Amino acid sequence: MKNSLKFDFFGKKTGIVQTSIFCLLCFTCLNVTGAESTAALVKAGDKLVSQRKFSDAIVTYHNALKQGENPEIYYKLGTAYSRLKESGAAAHYYREAIRHAKLPARKIQYYQDLAGVYQSTRDFNGMENVYKMAFQDPEMANDKLKKRLIAFRNARHRTWISIFMQQKRYASAFRLLEAQKTQLNKKQYYQFLSRIRQAEALNLIRDKKQQEALKLLRDTIAMEPSMSPADNALLYGTLINALIKQKKFKEAQAELNKFSAADREKYSVAVIFADYYSTQKQYKKAIECLNAVKNDKDPRVKRNRYFKICDYYLRQNDGKKAFEYYRKAKGAVKDKWRVPGYEHRIKELHPEATF
Repeated sequence: MKNSLKFDFFGKKTGIVQTSIFCLLCFTCLNVTGAESTAALVKAGDKLVSQRKFSDAIVTYHNALKQGENPEIYYKLGTAYSRLKESGAAAHYYREAIRHAKLPARKIQYYQDLAGVYQSTRDFNGMENVYKMAFQDPEMANDKLKKRLIAFRNARHRTWISIFMQQKRYASAFRLLEAQKTQLNKKQYYQFLSRIRQAEALNLIRDKKQQEALKLLRDTIAMEPSMSPADNALLYGTLINALIKQKKFKEAQAELNKFSAADREKYSVAVIFADYYSTQKQYKKAIECLNAVKNDKDPRVKRNRYFKICDYYLRQNDGKKAFEYYRKAKGAVKDKWRVPGYEHRIKELHPEATF
């Protein structure tokens, strides 16, 4: 079924409808009787959706809509069209749901799913425009509502900022963060900004734009001079790794010197030092850094640390010690997590190892 229904950003029709669903609607909606209540029709439509009979559900929802405009029915129509990948129609009915919404809190879902239509078609400019529309909506003036709008994408709890970052649309992610600025304290804002700038810097490094990446990282760090390097390990670690890749070891060492002895007992900082030493094949020092960590109460963090130590022992061809830390890693979290590559290499170096 080909969708030729087109709407502009504000939901106005700009094309003609040629789908079989809409043809069917024209006939069916003229024959609606008042015998069936709106609630019964909606319930019947919901059942058809659960049976994946989306075209029939659309007809039923339109019959219910004939008896009176209702934002939830518009929303259900948008969802049904979305399931059929009729993105133009889906966007139109989500907008209608927004226009008729009586509860601002309910609008959050409508705006999120409207943005989701654009995401599914990889129209990220359109997606960003949905948020502009939401933030200009007088009924969404409540800061808590705006925060909820941006923070979650259905039950998956994926931030929309993260989605923009994954698509390498860092400017869009930054604009969305700026829109949310009033709901964040200074530390929260900087943490989000750091994530965006780190991702952008890593992308620049992959594109061999090393100097741009270094400038971006240093400028972002300079925005929060009161924050200690240990509390800003995300950016410092990326900066130091970028310097190492350019073989600027003196500059990297200068950044490492900013961490205190107490900082090095934290896993996030120990990893930075371990990575620095491992690039120079000083695996013993790298292992010492990781073994100096204290109070890593999170079992998954502990597992990661032991696996890294295991890896460093494997690089030294020490199968026995690698096996010891592999077992520690496995014991840190009670699940079925395995690293077959490590097991194979350990077995080569230490035939007595059993897994």
